[in-house]
Amino acid sequence: MTPSRREFLKLVSLALAGTMLPSCSSGGSDVGREAFGFHLNPVLLNSTGSSALGKSLKALAPTDPDAPFFSYSTGLGVRHVQLPLADGLTKAYPTEDDYQRMKRIGDFVISNIWKGYWEDAQDAREMRNVIERCAGNGLYLTIRLEDQTRNSNYAYAAATDETWFVNEFEPYIRSVAQYAKGRAYAYQVWNEAWHPDRYMLGPTGAKITADEYVTFLARVRSILKAEDPDALVLNSGMTSIVESYYNSITKDLLDAGLEDYTDQFNFHYYSDGGVDASTEAKLIEMDMLIDRDVILTECNHIDPTREAEGKLNAIRAIREAIARWFHMKGLFVFCWNAGTADEELLPWAVKGTELEELLYQEFNG
Repeated sequence: MTPSRREFLKLVSLALAGTMLPSCSSGGSDVGREAFGFHLNPVLLNSTGSSALGKSLKALAPTDPDAPFFSYSTGLGVRHVQLPLADGLTKAYPTEDDYQRMKRIGDFVISNIWKGYWEDAQDAREMRNVIERCAGNGLYLTIRLEDQTRNSNYAYAAATDETWFVNEFEPYIRSVAQYAKGRAYAYQVWNEAWHPDRYMLGPTGAKITADEYVTFLARVRSILKAEDPDALVLNSGMTSIVESYYNSITKDLLDAGLEDYTDQFNFHYYSDGGVDASTEAKLIEMDMLIDRDVILTECNHIDPTREAEGKLNAIRAIREAIARWFHMKGLFVFCWNAGTADEELLPWAVKGTELEELLYQEFNG
């Protein structure tokens, strides 16, 4: 069969990518403000000033397996702090101002509505506020569904077995979907499930395999579609499809039939600057394998301490490279907001920084 013009251009560019970047588009698509957005941290950890938390927080672990946790997302991954919080630490939540400022720049939001948050006595109302305020401000919300107790970095992690699924996970995802019906753009089933430091456990208690995850995704998808037929279902965010480790896992997932159960192929991309020829060659290779439209649920610089212009240039380079090869449906930056307590999350925040205004100009110029 004769290849299409798009396939031909990709094949030629793949052959040339070792020495130069492609000089023409193969049919991908760029995004404007209507497809741009932010990762919103739904719960923040604030400090009085004397209790700022650094790397030592990683070592904190519960002394009681039944003790409640506060888990939150940072630039270095998910952190777990046992409740009640230590003196000087308090929880905080996004305000109406956050939603209005995000909407000023783009139309998309993604947020971790984890099982622990959804079912927590204090956080539950705030999780519903995320859904309501996104809808009220015309923001398209993608909800990340996940049970932190089933990740390897949880102190008393357990398997994603049948008992857990029926008694704990299914009631949670049904409850979220019933509440968010008509107000959610998409549901993402887990996040970075193969990150070496916090991988998702499978039904045996070992790291989940590609086949096990696809089976899990298919089952969750059927439940979500039954509750909220119009919302999209997305696969776990792949940490990076151009790095060898994740590139290999992505190929295994595609072989296992992942695309049969995801509406858009979901991945992350981090770069400290431009996209070089060898990396672009991997993008072209992956585009030959991926049939779905794609969504970048995290698109970022590697170094959060860089100046704002450097961060913007890194985001631009990723955006332009993906647009050369894929039909891109959305682009999200990690992260919109941060609490004051964790010194490792603060440099990633866009809110209140020069980068906030640069991104406004980029997508609303």
